[in-house]
Amino acid sequence: MADELQHPKIAELLGLSPEKLKKHAKVAQGVGIAFIILGVLAVLLPGVFSLGIELFLGWLLLISGIMQVIGGFSHMGAKGWWLQVLAGVLALIVGGLFIANPLKGVEFLTMFLAAMFFVNGLFRIFYCMGASGAPGATLGLINGIFGIIIGGIVWAQWPSSSAWFIGLLVGIDMLFFGITLLSLSSAVKKEGK
Repeated sequence: MADELQHPKIAELLGLSPEKLKKHAKVAQGVGIAFIILGVLAVLLPGVFSLGIELFLGWLLLISGIMQVIGGFSHMGAKGWWLQVLAGVLALIVGGLFIANPLKGVEFLTMFLAAMFFVNGLFRIFYCMGASGAPGATLGLINGIFGIIIGGIVWAQWPSSSAWFIGLLVGIDMLFFGITLLSLSSAVKKEGK
């Protein structure tokens, strides 16, 4: 009884009935396997996934730009309607450029991500140095150092790093997400026994 109080059941933690949890666990297992397969493919073929992500983003920007422009003009006369039109035009231009020249788009996204990793790493280091002694500060400091290293490596190898960086990041993320889903599904099965 004391063990149950210390370790609540998974269904209680997720706010689901045991029946729904079992149903979701089966789906999670299938989705987890699919994400692991996609993650492995992305790690093995990072250039293909980098290009696919860039093209997807380009089309997403293009479609959202069209919708913003239409929405802005439909509210003509309302306060700030022209800002929505301008934002839509910007999304149209960037989306169009990404679609028209996907390799340059991948290079741009890679440069942006490298800078983000580097700056984010610096911010984490400064924050964690100021919060020394707080729980997780050491891990945050290590995370910040790795962010700077990753940003530096990608920046130093840019533009050739564009061929692998985005796809590799997405692949690793997919792998971890798939493993997480599989471990959750496995835990549900163990708990059911």
